[in-house]
Amino acid sequence: MHKNPTYLILLITILISTLIWYRFNDFVINKNFVINVAVNCNTEIEQCFVSDCNTEIDSECDQEPYKKISILKKYAPACLEEHSCENFKCSDFQSCMEINCSEASLDEGEICSSESSDNEPDFKLVKSTSTVTK
Repeated sequence: MHKNPTYLILLITILISTLIWYRFNDFVINKNFVINVAVNCNTEIEQCFVSDCNTEIDSECDQEPYKKISILKKYAPACLEEHSCENFKCSDFQSCMEINCSEASLDEGEICSSESSDNEPDFKLVKSTSTVTK
């Protein structure tokens, strides 16, 4: 008895289409992904990142201090992507994490604006959104 492969092809097509729709819905519609942005930083009260470059050699070198923020896109205010947020604080938003400047959190071409404290963690989750239900 020979079975028709049309049903198998139809089933595979439906599964692939469902998977594509699920991922599209998750990323594009629900914006359920993490963005990493740099925001202004006050070196007097925070440890900040600074680009390790020479302004005399590189005219596009920006040595303004900044801090790194990781936040879910669906909770991020529009000003983060426009780099226009003034005095941004993670405590006002869900699923937001400030990344403190330390040897472990430095990327290539970055330095810390001040000496890092050994007692302070590299990553600080400011507000957690987890809930427990019974």
